[in-house]
Amino acid sequence: MPEDINLRVISALLEVKGAIAMPYTRDTILYAMEEILNTDLPDGEVNERVDQQFTLNVFYYLLCINGIYFKAEDLQDNFSMEEFNAAMLPVNNVPDYNSFTCCIKGVRLIKYLMEDPIYVTLLREYIDNEYGCTVEQYLGFYLRWGQIQGNNVDVPEHDSEFSILSKLSQRVDGVKEIQRLTALKISPVYKTKKNEFVILDKSFFVGKIYYQFIYEFWFSCVKIKSKISAKVYFSKIGLFFETYCSDLLLKLFSYLKHPVPLSLNELKYDSGTGVKELIDFYARENRNVFFAEFKLGNLNDNDRYSGNVDGLYSKGQETFFKNLEQLSSAIGNMEILQGNFDQKLELGKRLTVYPVCILNDTIYEFPTMKQTFWKKWEDIRKKYPELEVKPLVILQIEELEDLVYHLAPNGEAKKAWKILNEHCKIKNKRRKFSLSGLDAFPLDYQTDMDEELQGYMDAYIN
Repeated sequence: MPEDINLRVISALLEVKGAIAMPYTRDTILYAMEEILNTDLPDGEVNERVDQQFTLNVFYYLLCINGIYFKAEDLQDNFSMEEFNAAMLPVNNVPDYNSFTCCIKGVRLIKYLMEDPIYVTLLREYIDNEYGCTVEQYLGFYLRWGQIQGNNVDVPEHDSEFSILSKLSQRVDGVKEIQRLTALKISPVYKTKKNEFVILDKSFFVGKIYYQFIYEFWFSCVKIKSKISAKVYFSKIGLFFETYCSDLLLKLFSYLKHPVPLSLNELKYDSGTGVKELIDFYARENRNVFFAEFKLGNLNDNDRYSGNVDGLYSKGQETFFKNLEQLSSAIGNMEILQGNFDQKLELGKRLTVYPVCILNDTIYEFPTMKQTFWKKWEDIRKKYPELEVKPLVILQIEELEDLVYHLAPNGEAKKAWKILNEHCKIKNKRRKFSLSGLDAFPLDYQTDMDEELQGYMDAYIN
């Protein structure tokens, strides 16, 4: 790039104070790819030598992309936090999935569905029709390529992986809204030559086996070829998510013996008018009480890209913030907790309660979304002055995975309370929702997963 352009760009960036400014990001590149993939431009020869003007033109193009797609047109002056969340969701559309845990979740979800006689036939037919392979070959493909760092793939036509890559590189027609990144989400691979492919974005690639799979399996198969309703299907996915979250927390709190942690069906009791579930997960160490609620919390695309509060809360605020009421109900029923599940709970002493929401959708990683949930919770926790109810802990599932796999394999699970205290800290009426204390411990997926992963490899790759 010409020196005078370099200096002007650097000068413009330095004018931004109190923030790190970049002329373009991964998001910009993805929007550019989405635009290009949805044009009629023919493929050209790859030329590794490019002139200065070409470089400059690409730079200008990326700046234009920023101007088009990174703005919230519906945001007015004096906006609320909720209006800000709704307006910014369309431009916060590029998740950065953890390749390892995303693949593991996907494998477990598909295995879970395969164990259900209602879904097993549908699933085998779907994978065969879409990818031209067996379920086992499909899972083996992701267990292998999901962990490899490189993006270039070269496979012979007779290999089962060729049909999978061919499907993943099949272009999507009729994409009208570039901001949704539909083409990249559905087809995150590009075919360059007869047997050669390029993975365009690794996060969208691994997202296909879990986050994207949930919706593609529904729309392309279950909805069309069965009488299963959306409510029944997504309840099934929700049960998987609850079990997955429960397994993670049981791993984290496995050192607790008196009482042992309880989850899901173990927390059901007879209320006199029927069987109820007190909470999704409960653990206690001395006077520290841990309550957790699990929820998919997934938004459909129309709501996600509406840009307004009505779209964000299309199912009602009561549904959107349902986890908070469930946590509040559990805290308000400590006598039921003691009478049915934890007789040694010292109700006469001041207990410290950690309320935790764990959600699947990546929107709950956004700091402003966490702020909105926290503010709602502040009014609720004032109802229990006899307890020390902590500010809300709200974690997207990959944040929970980080918490567990930094602490449990390293024998540091007891440090979870300290990490949660830091996460709950309020300073000058603000919160960072920090999990930075985890950085002191190495991230270790392998210790507890080697046996499980090897079992998947044996079953799906060989």
